[in-house]
Formats: sequence, C-alpha cells, structure tokens
Amino acid sequence: MKAGGALGVPDPIRDAPTLKRLRVEGEAIDRLDKLLSGFKDWQGHRTSPDVALALQMLGQRARIAVDRLADDPSTLVEVRSKVRTLMQDGNDLLAPGAAVGRAAQEFLAASKELKDACARFEAIAGRSVREHFAKTGRALDAIRETADSIAARHAELREWCGWRRRQAEALDLELGPLVDAIEKGRVPTEEIEATFEAAYCTWWSGAVIGEDEVLRTFSTPEHVATIEKFREIDSQFQGLTAAYISAKLTGNLPDADDR
Repeated sequence: MKAGGALGVPDPIRDAPTLKRLRVEGEAIDRLDKLLSGFKDWQGHRTSPDVALALQMLGQRARIAVDRLADDPSTLVEVRSKVRTLMQDGNDLLAPGAAVGRAAQEFLAASKELKDACARFEAIAGRSVREHFAKTGRALDAIRETADSIAARHAELREWCGWRRRQAEALDLELGPLVDAIEKGRVPTEEIEATFEAAYCTWWSGAVIGEDEVLRTFSTPEHVATIEKFREIDSQFQGLTAAYISAKLTGNLPDADDR
C-alpha cells in the first residue's frame, strides 16, 4: 500500500471502510471499462473525472436525441443499437475527417444555412416559418414544397409583393379600415379612388365642423325656418315700403280743385 502512495501506519479498523469503498468503486470502474473502452479518452482507473463527466453528459445527450428519432418501441431499440455500435465499435468514424464526422459537419452547415434563409424570408414575409409549419408532420418536406412553389410563381408573387408594400404604406398612414375593406372585397377595385375621396371628405368635414362652433351647432330645420321667416319679413317690408312711397308721392300731388 505504501508503494501505491499510502501514508502513515496501517489501521485495519480505521481503514476497512475506505478499503471497502475503494473495492466497490474499483469494480464499478472495471465494469465501465468494458463499456467505454472504445472511447479514446477513456483510460480505466486513470481516467480524469472531468473526462468521465463529459462522457456521462455525452451519453445523456445521445439518449435524448435517439429517443426523439423513434415513434415506437421497436424502432427505438433498433436506433439505439445502431447508435451504440457507432459510438463503441465505430468510434473512429466520428472524427471530423471521417465519414460520419464529415456528414455531421455538412448537416450542421446545412442546418445553419436553412436557419439563415428562414430568418431572411421571415424579414421579408413578416411571418414566422416555425409557427407556419408547426402543425406539419414533415416540416422539411413542406418547406421544400413551399420554396419550389414560390420559385415557380415568382411572376405572380411580384404583384403580391407590390400589394404588401402598398399595404404597409397605407397602414402607416392609418388607412387600416380601407385596406381591410379592399382585402375583404367590400370595395371593388374600380371604386377604390372614389371610396377614398368620399371617406377623406367625410373625415375632413367632420374635423372642420367639430372645431367651429357655428358649424357644429348648425341645424338644417332651424336654418330653413330662419330663411322662411326672413322671406316673410322681407315681403312685408317690401309691401310697407311700396305703400310708404305711394303715400308720399300721393301727398305731393296738387288738389284737383286747385287746378
């Protein structure tokens, strides 16, 4: 024991629990050696604790990933068996320059390219790609079909893009109700300009009338009644004026007896 680094005088009673624990842990390491000997970082009893922890985390991540690939027990068993064979017997294939390693790097690069393309598409379309295909069972196939459809209809989409641009400009000008009416077909295309002008005039007149006390309190019936009253008074005034003038002229005429 001293040759192995033990210090002090051996005490069987004191050292027995420690020796027992060492034996149990050593046997556990021996069992792990049979399972992990295929990993280049595994060195049995000389393995670094950090390396052992990293291998444990790798195993947990691999188990979680494999569980997501299977939809039924038989498939799960088959996939686990293949992954176990790859990680143990074919561990060298996982190196960056090996076949599986290269395929993994190509997959990661393709995945990043897809995410970047989705981000650019979302910035233009104004919608989330993930949310749009959330209920699709095979999202990648659906994305590919959608991309092919967009590419095949690029000429038609030019008009749609133009509408989306004008729609955004109209919404910025607070013309949301008009945009909504056009999209729902309540305003025909040939009547858009006239509808806008009518709505603008209604808005403008409402704003002007609301700011003027006279216009805001204006009443058509009262106005008509005032006009009729004015006409009546004016007619009476004209009659009185004519009578007055006639009387004045009559009073200035010489008497017939004086002639």
